[in-house]
Amino acid sequence: MIVDVACEPDGDGGRPTGFSLGGRTIRVVEIIDRWPSGRHDYVKLRGNDGHMYILRYDAAIGHWELWMFEKGR
Repeated sequence: MIVDVACEPDGDGGRPTGFSLGGRTIRVVEIIDRWPSGRHDYVKLRGNDGHMYILRYDAAIGHWELWMFEKGR
């Protein structure tokens, strides 16, 4: 699922600060991990809704996708 992501510049292509999903805006409260893999970059984060997400950035076409969702406890 393609998502709209807001980023701050950080020297690594941008640090996500929030994203839109299903008509809601989710603010990033914690970046848990970040790693490159081929042409994609992955960011594991916790949103202000308490859920965990992995977002994947496809540098070749310049968009972000929701790659994984884990419901918060």
